[in-house]
Amino acid sequence: MIPSYDKILFFASILILLGGCYFDEIYQPENVDVNESVSIQINIVDNVPETTNPHRGILSVLVPEDWEFISGSYTSTNFSGTLLQSYIWTDSTESCYPASSFGSSMKWIALISDSGYTYENEISVSIELNLESGITEGCFALAYLTTKATPNLICSGNSFAPLSYPHHVQVGSGTDCNFPPQGTHESQWSELFHRYTGWSGADGIYSIPLSGSESYSEKTLFVFSDTFIGDVDSVTNQRISPTYMVNNTYAILDGNEPDNNNIQFYYDLDNDSIPTSFFIPNTPESEPEDWYWLMDGISINETIYLYALRMDYDVPPFSVDGVALIKFQLDEENQLSAIEQYDTPLFYQYDNGDYVWYGQAIMPLTNSSEVLAPDDYIYFYGVYNSSSSNMKYMTVSRTQENTIEDYNSWEFWDGSEWTLDISDAELLTQQISPEFSVTQIDLGNYIAIFQQGGVGRSVAYRTANSPTGPFDLFNIIWDAPEYNEFDDVSAYNAKAHPHLSSPDRLLISYNVNTNIGGDFWYHFERGDLYRPRFISIPVDDVFSLKVEPESFLPKQNQANISISCFPNPFNNSIKIEVGGNVGDRYNIGIYDIMGRTVFNDFYNNKTLSFKTFKWEGIRNNGSSAGAGVYFVKLKSSEKFLTKKIILLK
Repeated sequence: MIPSYDKILFFASILILLGGCYFDEIYQPENVDVNESVSIQINIVDNVPETTNPHRGILSVLVPEDWEFISGSYTSTNFSGTLLQSYIWTDSTESCYPASSFGSSMKWIALISDSGYTYENEISVSIELNLESGITEGCFALAYLTTKATPNLICSGNSFAPLSYPHHVQVGSGTDCNFPPQGTHESQWSELFHRYTGWSGADGIYSIPLSGSESYSEKTLFVFSDTFIGDVDSVTNQRISPTYMVNNTYAILDGNEPDNNNIQFYYDLDNDSIPTSFFIPNTPESEPEDWYWLMDGISINETIYLYALRMDYDVPPFSVDGVALIKFQLDEENQLSAIEQYDTPLFYQYDNGDYVWYGQAIMPLTNSSEVLAPDDYIYFYGVYNSSSSNMKYMTVSRTQENTIEDYNSWEFWDGSEWTLDISDAELLTQQISPEFSVTQIDLGNYIAIFQQGGVGRSVAYRTANSPTGPFDLFNIIWDAPEYNEFDDVSAYNAKAHPHLSSPDRLLISYNVNTNIGGDFWYHFERGDLYRPRFISIPVDDVFSLKVEPESFLPKQNQANISISCFPNPFNNSIKIEVGGNVGDRYNIGIYDIMGRTVFNDFYNNKTLSFKTFKWEGIRNNGSSAGAGVYFVKLKSSEKFLTKKIILLK
C-alpha cells in the first residue's frame, strides 16, 4: 500500500497540469433566416495566471459551410482588440476536430487576437462575434473551441482547449429539427455509490457481468481504482478521521437494480487492520511500490480476466509502465480466490514517444456474451496517447476466448485488415477519454461512450457500423452539473454499462474529481464528491438513424435481410437492391448523418412489387444532395437494416 500522504502528492501533481480556461457563457440565436447577420456573444474565463509570456488567443467556431465571418472583437479589464480570421489555425483546428465528425456540410472558422496579452490574476474575456448565414436551410449544431496560440495546445483537450458543443440553430423555417438525445440523471444509481461508512467513494468504476452476458447477469462485479475507506457524516458530508485511500477495491451487486440491500463492498486489511489494496503488482517486470490502475475485465467460465495498468510510482505525475493481466475467481462468499498476475505485451511505446495500451474497454461478441450478432471474438479497445499533444485516440484489437492468453494470436486493426503487429494499429477516432466503452446495440450498430477531450464537463458518443469503425457523428449528451455545484472540479472517464441497462435506455457512468486550483486534501474533508455519477440515454434515439425497439430481437429475425448498394462510393447515381425474405410491405429511406430525411418519395411504406431502386442524389425538394456520408434504411414490421453510402462530387 502507498501511504496516503504520498498518494496525495501524486494526485496534486496531476491536478497542477490541468490548468486552463473555459467557456463561461455563450449567447447565440436558436433561429436565423438565410443570408442573415448573426450576432454571438461569448464570455471566456482563464483561471491560470500567466505574467511573463504574452500569447495571442484563438477562437474557432464550427458553422455550416456557406456561413461567413464578418467581424469580431474582444474586451477584458486590461486589454481589448480585434479578432482576425486565420486559415493556418483553421487547418490546425480541423486536424484535431474534423468538421465532418460533427456533421455533414460543416466547417471551422478560426480567429486569432490581433495582439498577445499577459495578466496576473484570473481574467474574463468578452467576445463579440458577427457572422452571416448562408442559403442552406436546416438544423445545425455549432461548436466553439478556444485556446492560446501555442504549439500543441489545440489538440490537448478540455484542460487547455475547451470545446463547447452542441449549440443548436435552425436556419430557415422549412425543417423540423430532430437533435441527438440528451442524458437523464439516474439518481438511484448515483446514490448507490454515495456511501457513509467503510467504502465511501472511488475512482475508475468498471462493471463486469459474472455470467459473461452483455444482456443480463444475476451478479455484477464492480472494480474500482483509488478508493476512500472511512466514515462520512450523513448530514454534513464531512469525512470522519481516520480516512484511508487504497489503490483498488471491489463490490458485488445481486441483480441489476440499484438496491442498497443487494450490494456489498469489499476492501482488504493488513496485519494491523489498516485498509490496503487487493491487487499489488507482483510480476517479473514490476518494481517495488508500483501500483495498479484497474481497467476493464471479462468473465469466462467463472474465471475473471481483469486488465490493469502498472503504474511507476517513481515517475510522477503519471507513468504507465505496462499492462498486467490479473486472473481470479470468486468463491461462494464473494471472496477473491486463485489470484494470478501476469505481464502482458499489451503496452507498446513508439520511437517518437507515443504509446498505446489495451484493456481500457472490452466488448465481447462471443456466443456466451449473448449479444445480438456474435462473431466469436472479444474486442479489446486501446488508448493511443500522443506525446506531443496528450490527445488520446481509440485503437482496437481482438482475440477469441480460447486464445485470450496467447498474445501471439491477438490481432490489431490497421485500417483495412487485421494484423499481428501491435505497432500497425490504426487510430479509429480522436478526443477519446482514458477510460471509455464500446457497445453493440444491435445488428450493425455500435456506440462509443467517452468524456470529450479526456477531462471536462461533456459526456459524448460516436456511433459506428462495425467494431472497427469508422466512428461517425460526434454528439455531446450531458453537461456535468457538478461544475455548478462544486468549486474546481473535473469530470472524466465516461463509459456505458450495457448489462445493467434497460432495453430502451443505456446506462452510463462518469467520475468526478477536483480540478484546476483544487486541493486534493479537500477529498479528505468532503465525502460526496469523489464517486461515480450515472446518467442514461434513450436507445431509440442514439443513432443518427433511429434504432427501432425490435433491435433487441433475436439474431434470426435479422439474418435473412440484405441491402446491396453499388457503386459505393458513387458519383451520379447508386443502385439499391433488397435481398432476402423481407415481405411485401416495407419502407426504404435515405438519411444524412444527422438523421434527417433526404429522400423517400417513392419508398413511402406502400406495397412494393420490386426490390431494386435507383437514387440519383436528389433530395425530396428537388435539390442536389451534397457530397458526404448517407444511410439507406430498410424497415418492415419486424425487421430493419441500414447501409452506409458515400456520395462523391
